[in-house]
Amino acid sequence: MKNSLIVLFIALCSFSVFSAPLHYEVSWTMDFQKKVSLVCDDESETTCEALCENMRRCEVLEKTCTNCIGNDLFITNFYKNIGESIVYSGREFDESTVYTPFVDDQFITLTANSIYNIITEFDSRSMRARFAKLCPFKTKTDPVVFIKVDEDRYPLYFYYVACDDRFFEITGTPDLYEQIKPALY
Repeated sequence: MKNSLIVLFIALCSFSVFSAPLHYEVSWTMDFQKKVSLVCDDESETTCEALCENMRRCEVLEKTCTNCIGNDLFITNFYKNIGESIVYSGREFDESTVYTPFVDDQFITLTANSIYNIITEFDSRSMRARFAKLCPFKTKTDPVVFIKVDEDRYPLYFYYVACDDRFFEITGTPDLYEQIKPALY
């Protein structure tokens, strides 16, 4: 049923709806829950309306990643190598394909001010600069990286980086992670 809804949503919205400006925001609630919002402006309100029946904003509470704070090599190496060996590929995704993680709830987001970042201090200027390298242009909003997780909430691979209203593939997996991944999972 859920997959049918995703297909229906993509089919309904794959016309000119997705060419309008929109962006993701990541914030925290007063209960210390991470909230991911898809924000739509006047031109893109039909996107939000089709996705969540709200014309301005779709919000989901992001579930935590299993063992990702300090224990997961994928996440730790991501923060260590972002902007260096982990970069955007130059390939831009069609906007109609980027809502799957948001709809199916099988994702985590990584930002400069993430609890998963144990490499630098929270929301540091240096980490913001490294995240900015993932986008091919200066963004108005902070870049948000989407990571696919499995049903047990373990990270699997990069979905994409959201750079304002454009979405790019990320390439470069840390060598150490690739070498030991088979033994971990």
